[in-house]
Amino acid sequence: MQSVAKKLEMIAIQKINQNPDLSIYGIVTNGEIWEFAKLERDTFTDYRQRFDIADLQKLFNTLSTILQHCVAQIR
Repeated sequence: MQSVAKKLEMIAIQKINQNPDLSIYGIVTNGEIWEFAKLERDTFTDYRQRFDIADLQKLFNTLSTILQHCVAQIR
């Protein structure tokens, strides 16, 4: 997915949440390749590293880390 489209979608979610202090994490996949991004206030980070479904351990570790960050910020 294009970086601009990811950023716009994440800005929309940030506005829906009405809390710019929450980090927004974006995950895009076609089922085989996974891409990640993060929006913190006005700073958008598009992680260029792609994760392949063939490396499940690395993919699950990344997903677990993102979910831990999400849980920590809503506590």
